[in-house]
Amino acid sequence: MSDAVLAFFFLGMLGSIAAWIAIYKLIVRRLRAGHHGLHGGIFGTSTRRRNGMDRFFGVIAFVLRNGHRDTVGDPWLVAACIGLKLATALCVLCGLAMMFGPFFVRLPGE
Repeated sequence: MSDAVLAFFFLGMLGSIAAWIAIYKLIVRRLRAGHHGLHGGIFGTSTRRRNGMDRFFGVIAFVLRNGHRDTVGDPWLVAACIGLKLATALCVLCGLAMMFGPFFVRLPGE
């Protein structure tokens, strides 16, 4: 695999990781601002505390659960959840292309 193609996939992966982090923060902000019941269920309340890993996987479970479209009713939050799924898929595809691409692409001069 040529260096230009590898750099393209690497930059694509970095871009998708940056987009993933930005969209994740957007989802947390939207939950905190307008959906206090869901935010309390995911992040905990004053009587029930949660650690950081539990909060992270709570948000991921919320995103992967397809019922969030009906329970929330917020089109921006639904779009952010779909964007997070797409950014995850793009990151995985770039990683797979970088790992297994050299097995299928012949370099010039070989």
